[in-house]
Amino acid sequence: MSKNTGSSVSSDQSWLKLYAAVAVLPLALAACGGGGGGGDAPAPAPAPAPVPTPSPAPTPPAPAPTPTPAPAPSASLSVAASSTAATPGGAAITLTATVTNSSATPTWTLTGPGTLSASSGTTVQYTPPATATANATATISVALTGATTQTVTISVNGTGAAGLAWTNVPVTSIGDLAAVDYANSRWVALGASGAALTSTDGVTWTSATGFSGTAGARVLAHSGNTFVAAGQTGLSGFIATSTNGTTWTPASLPAGTGIIYGLIAGAHWIAFGDVGHVYSSTDGSTWSSLTTLGTPTGAPPVGAMTAGAYGNGNYVAVGTNGYIAFSADGVAWQDGVVVMDSSNHGINMNGITWTGTQFVAVGDNGAITTSTNGTSWSALRTSAISGTLNAVATSTSGEIVIVGANGIETSTDGITWVSRDPAGAADLVAVAFGNNEFVAVGQASALKTSVVTP
Repeated sequence: MSKNTGSSVSSDQSWLKLYAAVAVLPLALAACGGGGGGGDAPAPAPAPAPVPTPSPAPTPPAPAPTPTPAPAPSASLSVAASSTAATPGGAAITLTATVTNSSATPTWTLTGPGTLSASSGTTVQYTPPATATANATATISVALTGATTQTVTISVNGTGAAGLAWTNVPVTSIGDLAAVDYANSRWVALGASGAALTSTDGVTWTSATGFSGTAGARVLAHSGNTFVAAGQTGLSGFIATSTNGTTWTPASLPAGTGIIYGLIAGAHWIAFGDVGHVYSSTDGSTWSSLTTLGTPTGAPPVGAMTAGAYGNGNYVAVGTNGYIAFSADGVAWQDGVVVMDSSNHGINMNGITWTGTQFVAVGDNGAITTSTNGTSWSALRTSAISGTLNAVATSTSGEIVIVGANGIETSTDGITWVSRDPAGAADLVAVAFGNNEFVAVGQASALKTSVVTP
């Protein structure tokens, strides 16, 4: 038998060494960054996927425009008075201010006589003076920040003003009195039957012959020291002149002149007959015809022009059916306006006066209208007495007196009217001012006076 002991040991050790080498090889390769030359190179690592570029965010919508707030409403102010006429020592007048769109407080000021209860607030009281010897005006203003100042004018009727207190004067009865006027230092009142009364003081009256025959007066006026009376003899017109009211001289009239209803003493004399007939005279004694008044389109026919006035260089006449005519010279007359009632019917107009600043015309059913120029007329004012208003006159201090079938009313502005003499009401048809007093006459020889007291 052969001996193999040494070879067996060497063979086992060789396998161990090979195993160890094989086991170490990957570690060595890893440490060297890979194997040496020979064999395929490992596949390159795949390129990383590109990072997607995000889409841009959508542009947000533009913000809605901020609305412009509406401007705040403007402040406004109005004022109302419980009355616009006062008497010395009389009742207080309440004034109320209405404020809109403002929290401010109104302030008040007074110009003229009397007192205010406060200088601020929405309501104040006006107290008229205790006494006054002449008419006056109180102007009350109310102001508010951001608003237009408002004013109220209050007429204070002085206790001494003519027209406020009236006295019945007993006279010799001569029937119905139709006209009255003052000139040449005397009063003259004429009766519808032709009789007359005269007075130098308005207190004591003397009957006079008046017109001869059957003449009767409807209207009386004066220019300078000359009275001119007009009316009728039967159905014919009649005009006469006088300087004393007792002796009358008939005037010369155009043939066929009808009844004369109205007179105007202006730069020259104007007389009015029926159906629009107009006559002119430079002296009141000799008269000529003018062009007959026309009828406004759509208006009732022109009837009798019953009264007239001269003021600010203009002539204005009023008559039946609400007709009012205007002339700048007394010769050429414009087609007039017509005063209507609420039913669009012409109102008979009976009297007119010039106050120094405006014409005031009066008529049936308490009609009162005013005009500063004689062509544009106000809406009807509110009368303090009812029924027919027959005549109107103005004092030198501006007191306006209206007489009518149911008494007397007065005003200082032609807007606000106050009833006077309610206990002594009579059917009065004419009124005039002279020698610091009013005289009113009417039916059944009624005669009243109102004087200026010191």
